[in-house]
Amino acid sequence: MNQRHHIVSRLQSVVRKEQLFVLLCSAGVTIAVSSALALVLTLQETWLHAGIPVRTIMWWCLVIGSSVTGMSLVGPPLLRLFGLLPSAQPEETALRVGDAYPEIADSLCNVLQLTRSEEAASELVDAAFHKTSEESQNLDFSVIIDRRPARTALFLGMLSAAVFLSAIWLAPSTLGAAWQRLCDHSTSYVPPAPFRLSVKGLHASVMRGASSAIVITASGVPPETVTLNLREKSSGTYVQHTIRRDSARVYTYQLSGLTQTVEFFAESPWIDSRVVSDTARILVIDRPLVRALSGSVTPPSYTRLPSARIDATNADVTSLYGSVVRLAVESNKTLRRAYIVLRGNGAESTSQEDSSIVELKISGPTASGSFQVRRSGTYSIHLTDMDGTSNVDPLRASIVSLSDSYPMIALNTPRENVELRQSAELPVEVALSDDFGFSGLRLYYRLTASRYAEIEKKYRFIDIPLEQGGTTLDVRYVWDLARVDITPEDQYEFYLEVADNDVMGGPKTAKTSTLSVRMPSLDEVFSETDQQQSEIRKEVKNIVKEADEIRKEADQLQRELQKQQSKQQLEATWSDKKKAEDLVKRQQELEKRMDKMAERLQQMTEKLQDNKAISEETLKKYQELQKLMQEVKSPELARMQEQMRKAMDQVSPEELQQMMKNFKFNEEEFRKNLERQLSLLKRMQAEQKTDELAKRAEELARKQDELRQRAE
Repeated sequence: MNQRHHIVSRLQSVVRKEQLFVLLCSAGVTIAVSSALALVLTLQETWLHAGIPVRTIMWWCLVIGSSVTGMSLVGPPLLRLFGLLPSAQPEETALRVGDAYPEIADSLCNVLQLTRSEEAASELVDAAFHKTSEESQNLDFSVIIDRRPARTALFLGMLSAAVFLSAIWLAPSTLGAAWQRLCDHSTSYVPPAPFRLSVKGLHASVMRGASSAIVITASGVPPETVTLNLREKSSGTYVQHTIRRDSARVYTYQLSGLTQTVEFFAESPWIDSRVVSDTARILVIDRPLVRALSGSVTPPSYTRLPSARIDATNADVTSLYGSVVRLAVESNKTLRRAYIVLRGNGAESTSQEDSSIVELKISGPTASGSFQVRRSGTYSIHLTDMDGTSNVDPLRASIVSLSDSYPMIALNTPRENVELRQSAELPVEVALSDDFGFSGLRLYYRLTASRYAEIEKKYRFIDIPLEQGGTTLDVRYVWDLARVDITPEDQYEFYLEVADNDVMGGPKTAKTSTLSVRMPSLDEVFSETDQQQSEIRKEVKNIVKEADEIRKEADQLQRELQKQQSKQQLEATWSDKKKAEDLVKRQQELEKRMDKMAERLQQMTEKLQDNKAISEETLKKYQELQKLMQEVKSPELARMQEQMRKAMDQVSPEELQQMMKNFKFNEEEFRKNLERQLSLLKRMQAEQKTDELAKRAEELARKQDELRQRAE
């Protein structure tokens, strides 16, 4: 078996050596083909002087052609050499060796075939191998290899390569340059362009919605037009725009309303290539803006008014001074700072005198805060994002600061200066009104005249209780001046002042006009009473006199009517009717004057009674006199006067005479009543004098007692 392995090994060595020569032959052919192809393409480039696309094609033809040739020729023997493809079998090689050496002929191949038969006896196989081994021991098996193709191919390959390299070396300006252009096929070898293009601002930034101009500048000899390649961020393709020169070397393209970042570059053709500028970009930046606004306006608590809502569409604030405005702002970007600028009316500057800043609390894209309404003007919301960009047009709204109205007060009772009664109590009635309520009502007073005390320069006051919660009140209060020790002939001036419940700007007040209250002395009461009694007596005398004249004129009219009746006149004359009508009117006027006298007498009586300057008996007589005065106008007289007024148009002398008789009768009763009143008034005045003396004596004793106490 060792001899068998030795023979097989010698045969396989011959096969490998043969494959090596085949490989060398294939390599020589590949070199020759590649050199020839390179030379042909170089010559073609020398003639064409092609551009980048053609040279690229030529280069790849060379690469692909050489690669295909190498793979087809060198690949198979190389794979067989490494055992990746099957090589010739030992039997085939043994036959070829037998052909080269006739002395062994087919014996070497037969021996190898015999060893593959499992039925052959091992002794015979070994004997055959031993004999064949001895016969072929000194034989060279490599004689079967034909070395000439390899030598020829290598020679041709080296020759082709030498020719190609020599040509390049000998003609560097033509063939050498052509080969250089083929190798650098992506490089343009056209003459340099006489101009260059550049864009202004490679990385400019603008705000969204703004406009921007693309400025392209050409240096050297500028072309008439350039092509602008423009692409938005969201687009994958460039859009071309042809731009003509607008000056010597400047090309301008205007972009308006930018909403996206854009990239662009300029280019212009030159021979079979192009001149291209650098790629520039305009970055579109979003400014922060108020996307949503919500809030409330809360009036001061004392007003008890509900809060009002505000939003972006209704952001104006109209509310009372001191109201709190709470705002919540949502932006389109994350915020670094947010603040509110408050300005007064007509103030556009940002100085401390004209404006104030309220910082808002930031939380991502939201901000919140509050401010208090202190004056009318405007407020604006300013935002700054994390990049330091601010909103250009802040949301601006107006502020109208409403002032709490002043309260109103009206003094209904009393309405003029007052003289007190002996009880020293003054009823006071005021009407109050305010928009939100009251905090207090005071009665201010001071002594302005007195016989015994010093005049007061400062006012004292009394707090008058008020009902809480009302905005319109009618307040009644009885001022007891006895508590301030008022004495006869003392005079106080007073007014009432109301304050509203404005706790923000401070309570506002309103006051009534100043009136005086005085306690008259007993002398003044009696003096005034005497004067009034004298005036009443005088007026009653005048009324009696006037009634007597009316009676005389009524008698005269009655006599004239009797004459007309004797003449059988059917209807009274116009003058008679007019006289009768005038008498009725005069009688009515007398009655009205008596009514006024009764009122004056009643007022005088009440004043005497209030000041305790009249006795009970005299008071009863005064009341009797008042009753007598009220009975002057009887129902019969009033009914008769009304009948005369209605029947005056169509009445006969006889009827008118009868009416005048009745009128005369009632007028006579009226006159007699007046005479009784006058007589009674004289007696009462005398009795009043008696009461006056008694009262004066009491007053004198009281004053003496006061003087004694003061002396002590």
